[in-house]
Amino acid sequence: MATSAHLVVVAAALAILPWSASAHHSNSAYQVDQIVTLTGTVKEWRWMNPHTWLLLTVNGEDGKPQEWAVEGRPPGILGRAGWNSTILVPGERVTVHASPAKNGDPEGIIARVTKADGTVLGNQPNYNREATAAVPPAAAAPPAPPRPPPPAVAAGSARSRSRGRPSRRAPRARGPHQRTAAPRRSAARAGNASAPAPQPPPAHDASSSA
Repeated sequence: MATSAHLVVVAAALAILPWSASAHHSNSAYQVDQIVTLTGTVKEWRWMNPHTWLLLTVNGEDGKPQEWAVEGRPPGILGRAGWNSTILVPGERVTVHASPAKNGDPEGIIARVTKADGTVLGNQPNYNREATAAVPPAAAAPPAPPRPPPPAVAAGSARSRSRGRPSRRAPRARGPHQRTAAPRRSAARAGNASAPAPQPPPAHDASSSA
């Protein structure tokens, strides 16, 4: 069992070795004095160190699909040239200008990439420009819809409601002495009105007293 596991590990390492070797070679592995044009569909865009990689499916000379692996500069440099981790997406049609590998493998190093909308992505950094973040910022939340205005109230309706509205002032409570004081004053006034006016005393007759 130990021998079988060891053989599996060795086989996996040998399978990874070609990609690792190609992922770390220098520009000397490419014919930098030549440029080939590759038009195809993006299969994968790898935003990684020490080099970025674009896997591209193109039609070969025999008309059959052929996969190319074209190497790009590191993210720290391409980020200052306008690239980012989502600048290329699978299924997108692009045209790649690249220097081919010297050994004839379908590999190259990117000179520039032209997107379907005409955007040209070069590999010359602008060191006065801040590098693009690996993860794009989240989209801003949409603004809240405006609140509807309150319903308008006609002036006539407001006045009519104010006329028919009962008064909010509560009647003043009267004490017991105030409720009885008014009848007493009324009775006194009535008694004075019905009583006869006082008569003057009769004049004294001096002849009768003599």
